[in-house]
Order: sequence, then C-alpha cells, then structure tokens
Amino acid sequence: MPVYDFSKPEDRALFLLSLPRDWIEVRRAWLERWERQYGDQSETKRLLLDWWDGPSREPVGSAPTQQLGLFG
Repeated sequence: MPVYDFSKPEDRALFLLSLPRDWIEVRRAWLERWERQYGDQSETKRLLLDWWDGPSREPVGSAPTQQLGLFG
C-alpha cells in the first residue's frame, strides 16, 4: 500500500488518481479538506488533470475537469 505525504501536491494528485474514476464526490471532498488545511489546490488539480489525460489545454469547466469533479 502506498504511503502519501499529503503536504505535497504530487502525492495528493496520485492519491486522487488511485480512487475509482466515478468517485467524483469523494475526490471533491478531499480537495475541499486539503484547501482548508493546505490552501490553494490549483497545483494538485493541474497535476491530476495532466496525469489523467496528458497535458491539457482544456479550459476550466471543460469535460475532463467536470468528469473528475474538480470544479464544483
């Protein structure tokens, strides 16, 4: 079982990638929790999107961001 250091955006993104693809609400809840604890999560979201579908130039609110539940 992997050990994650949630203080690092890379580990937060890897953890979110390990969740089943359809767990949108769970992913969103973790991001909200980390927002309160660590502040802005834009780097975590960017890494998650890049690793999910490769580097993307999709605007916020596009299909990939909605599918991952990253933006309410």
